[in-house]
Amino acid sequence: MNQHAGANHAVSVIGLGAMGAGIARTLLDAGCQVSVWNRSRGKVDELVSRGAVACDSPLEAVQANTYVIVCLTDYAAWQAIIEANGLDDCFDGICIIQLTTGTLDTVQDHAAFIERHGGRLADGAVMCYPSDLGTETGSLLMAGSPAVLEECDPFLRLLAPTW
Repeated sequence: MNQHAGANHAVSVIGLGAMGAGIARTLLDAGCQVSVWNRSRGKVDELVSRGAVACDSPLEAVQANTYVIVCLTDYAAWQAIIEANGLDDCFDGICIIQLTTGTLDTVQDHAAFIERHGGRLADGAVMCYPSDLGTETGSLLMAGSPAVLEECDPFLRLLAPTW
């Protein structure tokens, strides 16, 4: 386990497909407190059995922790979740670690949206298989302000030690 972060670090994960579930498992294995939300409850329950905290809505997941990792198929899916759940005004003080696939324009629009609503954003891509997360072969490519990336570093290093 990387000693840079652990039990005193709390994070929410929204989206529990193969990659999102791998992220949540890796963080749980590192000793983080992980809150999880997904559209299908079965994926949540599997992680709860490993020690995660279930969230009944994406709003609950955002409100549960200052750090929220979003890992969805694309930005359209994230935008649909924001709109369907009235999340527009819940990002004040929240740091989103966005690992959702998007175009440069979409990413820039999302960054502006999060910042307008008082949040911080680190945007990136997972460049490895879920089984590589938390190992020396784990790979993340991240972008954002240096201050936000430094703030997110403890979580990022748990996922990819040399991100």
